Amino acid sequence: MSEFLFDYERAFNPLITGHLESASFDLMLNQQQAKQIQSFLALEKGMKILDIPCGTGRHAKLLAEQGFEIDALDYNASFIERAQQFAKDAGLSVNFMQGDMRDLRFKEKYDRIFNVFSSFGYFDDKTNLQVMQEMSSALKPGGRLLLNVLNGESAAVKESENGIARQFKGLDTQYDPHSKILTTNRALKIEGEEYSYEFKVRLYNASELTHMLEMCGLVPLEWHGDWAGSALTNTSAQIFVVAEKSFVA
Repeated sequence: MSEFLFDYERAFNPLITGHLESASFDLMLNQQQAKQIQSFLALEKGMKILDIPCGTGRHAKLLAEQGFEIDALDYNASFIERAQQFAKDAGLSVNFMQGDMRDLRFKEKYDRIFNVFSSFGYFDDKTNLQVMQEMSSALKPGGRLLLNVLNGESAAVKESENGIARQFKGLDTQYDPHSKILTTNRALKIEGEEYSYEFKVRLYNASELTHMLEMCGLVPLEWHGDWAGSALTNTSAQIFVVAEKSFVA
């Protein structure tokens, strides 16, 4: 199976990610984002929903609190363990699963799928398309996908002024316009020890995403440029696209 563009085990070391998550995410922000996911996807009770990749389940848990039926999958086993324990302690019913988005093995199971916080683009173009196809295959005909990525067309992306660096201060980011890969480096100190990681993600613009979605039987319905639902422009730091799976194979 194709490899990540970066050293996944180092970048998603539980110590580092736990530190960043506790330092950078707050409940109010999570609630606002969960509410917007609900709005973007027009979620209704009784729908079967998949959060992929879910991390420690910060969005899935909040949607479950609202009574939505959620499955949530992540490659990182430590994330899933933390999410499962939190859900158990809170008395929430969320089906957290460890798995690989390159090989979902779901067939027309879900009414809605969301992939947010720049969690698409971890691989080469061929494998990223495979991930898109896996998500499409997991959707029922007429089901919808919400995809949120950094905007490869935006000049602001090079400095991540309104992207990742807004969440995590002190990041060193470089964008290669030829490979279209954004590389992020960070050094941090946790309990007196120095740690560092490198993270790479392939950035796509709206035209490229449209082509990929259509190749996978998904029809773009809505485009937005931020969590507030503003219109997408070529200077928007992020892309939010809602696409519907075609009824015709």
